[in-house]
This record gives sequence, structure tokens and C-alpha cells, in this order.
Amino acid sequence: MRVELQVDLRPERRPSTAKPVVDAEARAEKQRLAREDRRLRQIALARLIEERIAVGQFASLADVARRCGVSRARVSQVMAVPRSVEESITTNLHRPKNTSASEAIH
Repeated sequence: MRVELQVDLRPERRPSTAKPVVDAEARAEKQRLAREDRRLRQIALARLIEERIAVGQFASLADVARRCGVSRARVSQVMAVPRSVEESITTNLHRPKNTSASEAIH
């Protein structure tokens, strides 16, 4: 008895669907807002860690890393947000697009 099988091992090609046209400016604005949101979450996390160390819930950054299950390097990265970056993000958060920081102040 002889059995022959024909198997196509190439990945299945699905019919192409037209990708929606995205405005480049809208995409850039969305990416900018996502970056700011990410940085704000990082700032909030750094403040929370500082507060918990101050009240004695954690002994050190190494203790934070151990209890949270992340590396000490990652905790150091989170804590390394310069205050100048924090201030620039919070002051520019609601600044209208295409305006400079000096224009937003006046």
C-alpha cells in the first residue's frame, strides 16, 4: 500500500485588506501624547517609591526591586527621571500644538 500526501508548508496568505489612511500629523500627535503619558506614569511611580521608602515600607531601592520582582537596574531607571524632565512635561502637558513654551506662558 502506498500513500502520498501533498502538504503546502508555506504560510497561508490572507486576502489583503486596504489599510486605513492615517494623517501623519495625527499619528505624530498620538505618539507624542503616548510618550508624555508614559513619562507621567514613570514620574508617578518614582514619587510613590520615594514616598514608600520615606515612610519605611521599603528599606532601599534594592528592597523595592526584590519585592516587586524587577531588576535593581529597572528600579534605578525609573528613579532616574530628572526633575527638569518632570517639570517640562507637566508645564507642557496642556500646551496647544504648535506653540512654544514661552508663548504658552503669556
